[in-house]
Amino acid sequence: RGCFSQVDIALTTKTQPNCGTSTGSIVVAGSGGSDTYEYSRDNTTWQASNTFSNLGEGTYTIQVRDKFS
Repeated sequence: RGCFSQVDIALTTKTQPNCGTSTGSIVVAGSGGSDTYEYSRDNTTWQASNTFSNLGEGTYTIQVRDKFS
């Protein structure tokens, strides 16, 4: 884990939640690095999936990292 690669992130799909519910979702895409990415909404819990579901209204900051860096 001594090397670092530039990894970029892009929003690819966004579904707005219904008013007062947690029905929203976003799909992001990482690029650069090794093409094996992990994604996080809180920079603590990481997942292989680039889809975040059951989102209520609000602002979300998504992190992406190269799994092998």
